[in-house]
Amino acid sequence: MANIIQRYFYGISIKLFLCLWLIIISSVTLTYGITVMLSDSSSIHSPSKYSRTLLKEARKLIIKNNNKNNIINIVKEQNLFYQKTKHYLILKNIQTNEILLPEGFSSSQAKQYIEENNFINLASIKFSGFKMSGPRLVNVNNQDYQVFVVANHKSHKIRFFLEQFPLWLRIIIAFGISFVLCWLLAKHFSKPLIAIQQAAINFGQGNLSTRLDKETKRHDELGAVALSFNIMAETLENNFHAHQRLLGDVSHELRTPLARLQMAIGLIEMYQKSPEKQLPHINRCEKEVDILDKMLADILTLSRLENAVKNVELLPMNLSTVIDNIIDDCSYVAEQSDITINTFTSDKIMVLADQNLIDSAISNIIYNAIKYSPVDTSITISAKIIDSHVSISVSDQGIGVPEALLTKLFTPFYRVADDRDRKSGGTGLGLAIAMQAIQLHSGKIIAKNNENGGLTVAITLPMIEQ
Repeated sequence: MANIIQRYFYGISIKLFLCLWLIIISSVTLTYGITVMLSDSSSIHSPSKYSRTLLKEARKLIIKNNNKNNIINIVKEQNLFYQKTKHYLILKNIQTNEILLPEGFSSSQAKQYIEENNFINLASIKFSGFKMSGPRLVNVNNQDYQVFVVANHKSHKIRFFLEQFPLWLRIIIAFGISFVLCWLLAKHFSKPLIAIQQAAINFGQGNLSTRLDKETKRHDELGAVALSFNIMAETLENNFHAHQRLLGDVSHELRTPLARLQMAIGLIEMYQKSPEKQLPHINRCEKEVDILDKMLADILTLSRLENAVKNVELLPMNLSTVIDNIIDDCSYVAEQSDITINTFTSDKIMVLADQNLIDSAISNIIYNAIKYSPVDTSITISAKIIDSHVSISVSDQGIGVPEALLTKLFTPFYRVADDRDRKSGGTGLGLAIAMQAIQLHSGKIIAKNNENGGLTVAITLPMIEQ
């Protein structure tokens, strides 16, 4: 309960609300003070032609009815004049100093000004909220009156309406309106921040699928923050699942050679008295240990590549020479399966690269092509310059890969067939290592099927401008 109260009173909503409300209250108070000071001031001007016309019409209307020898209903005359001209008509009894205000007009300022002043000449008096012109003398019901016309400003209707309320009620209304507006404004700005905070809490508690929806549709900085949160959450969730999958794959891949190793050790113990029968099983142990050693080395290599952004040492190097050296190393393995390696490379292709990483990437791709190429076929390796990039491709004449699975070839431990890499002696990490190495060089790597069968792995690297 204490945390809820503390969060409510010290949260961004209440802070933002109080700041805005205090600013508006100060502004309203200052504005009101200036308005009060200005409201007491007035200026006298010569009446305009239109004001003179209105006064003539008012006087003519009253005289016309007065000539009928009837008792004039002043209120009725005032209403009739307003309906006709949309201006207010005020009469002042010269003998009694009584002010007759029309219905709907309640400005105490106009009434007070007429009571306190004696008018001799025709004039227009401008106040902060209205303009009054007059007077014109007229006899109504055998009594002399001064006639004034007040301009009707629609923008001041609310002001006239509020003037009917006492000062304390007007202040409460102003504070109440500002309170509601500030609270709505504070909630409008704090709601996405609270949503982002709650999403971060949920994400930190393990709900990696937490995302912000409505907040990302805002076209302001808060919407940008919400979108950045979603991008961050998506990346972290993908990395988390990738590491989980990698851990599961590593566990699965290690289990098979360890099981065979345990079996071989058991058979060795069984044939303790027959050394000649132990020898095949000892050889099997050595083979499984080599498989485990290579797998662990590849896993460590992949892990280092995933975190080697700052440790990559890029130096100028001739890529053609590197490819030639790699082909020399791979030729021995290719010859055992009667596989021919055809090379088409330029004499000099200069790139900025880490030689160990590039060597590892290209070697893994070529060895992968040799493993899955049928006997007595060929592999084609080409390297050429296209615009400001170097294009390297390795093509084999194997059975290829289903189109839907091409992008998965670079996933650690992925196999198109369940036992494909086990029969070939691979760990399923070669292409994953190649992809990480190429990406560290700001390059791209893709796999595609050939029209005549087989698979091509293509690499694109930026080259040094000559």
